[in-house]
Amino acid sequence: MIPDISLEAVIELLVMILALTGLGAEAPEHPEQGTVTEVVDGDTIKIENSYETYTIRFLGVDTPESNGAVHPSEFRNTSESCLRTYADNSKAYTQQELLGKNVTLNYDDVSGKTGSFGRLLAEVEYDGGNINENLLELGYARFYEDERYLDNRKERYESLEEQAVKKEKGIWADCR
Repeated sequence: MIPDISLEAVIELLVMILALTGLGAEAPEHPEQGTVTEVVDGDTIKIENSYETYTIRFLGVDTPESNGAVHPSEFRNTSESCLRTYADNSKAYTQQELLGKNVTLNYDDVSGKTGSFGRLLAEVEYDGGNINENLLELGYARFYEDERYLDNRKERYESLEEQAVKKEKGIWADCR
C-alpha cells in the first residue's frame, strides 16, 4: 500500500535533498578550495571544484613570463635569456608542487578578488605550505606590488624576496 503524501510534502522533501547534496546550487564566484587541473605558468593555475573550473593568479608574486615579453628591469636587471629559462623552471616547480593536489585559496580584501585579466587573485595553500611564499623564498619569483596591495602580506613577501636575493637563490643566483 502506498502512503498518502501531499504534493507539498514531496516538494519539501525534494528541496531538502537538493540542499543537502548541493545539487541545484550555484557555483561560488570566489571558491575557497579546489583541485589543480592545470599549471598555466609559474604563477597561474586552473582549479576545479564540483561547480566549474577557475583560473587563479598567485597574489603578490610574479614569475618570469613563459609566453610573451620578459622584462629584465622587473627582475633587478637580470639576463633576459636566463629569465626565459626561469619561466620554465618556475612552471615546472609549480607543477611538481600543485598539479593534481587540493588547494585552499585565501583572498585579500584590500586588493580585491579579481585581477585585471579576470583571473582570481589568491594566496594558495597546499600540503607543502604556501606556494606564493615558496616561490619567493626559492628565488623563482619576485614580489609583485600593486598599489591596492596593502595587507599584511606585503612586508612578509618583500622580506622573502630580499632573503632569496641575499642568499643568492634561483633567479638571484643564476641570472645576475
